[in-house]
Amino acid sequence: MKLTKRETDVMHILWEAEDSLMISEIVKREGGTIHSVQVVIKSLLKKGMVVVDGHAYNNKSLGRTFKAAVSSEIVEMNALQELFNSLVSKSIAASHLLASLLPSGNCKDDMDELDRLEEMIKERKRQILENQGLESQASENLAEE
Repeated sequence: MKLTKRETDVMHILWEAEDSLMISEIVKREGGTIHSVQVVIKSLLKKGMVVVDGHAYNNKSLGRTFKAAVSSEIVEMNALQELFNSLVSKSIAASHLLASLLPSGNCKDDMDELDRLEEMIKERKRQILENQGLESQASENLAEE
């Protein structure tokens, strides 16, 4: 899901906050006006990026508090996928692109990183097969590896 610069700025504030925040608290951290942050929050609510977490008093008024509904990792991965799709020619296989990004040294850290990537690939294969309703095949395929 594509976010505007302002939406991304507000999401970063919510991700960094220990507790859910009122709009007035977001304004203090991000700047802008109450109205402009309300517009951004309304858009983020529609996109499912934030949720109402509760209510709190600010001075003498009662207001809703908001928190992020998705992790920063998910948003950043989606942004990378969109960037990749817009910049990379379809003639480049994803495997070739990923191979060019892999560590090429001989140290233990590089090997550990490759092991983590291998586990992530196995998990992704399992998810794809499960989504296709092929859970038994997923188990068989992963057992063979």
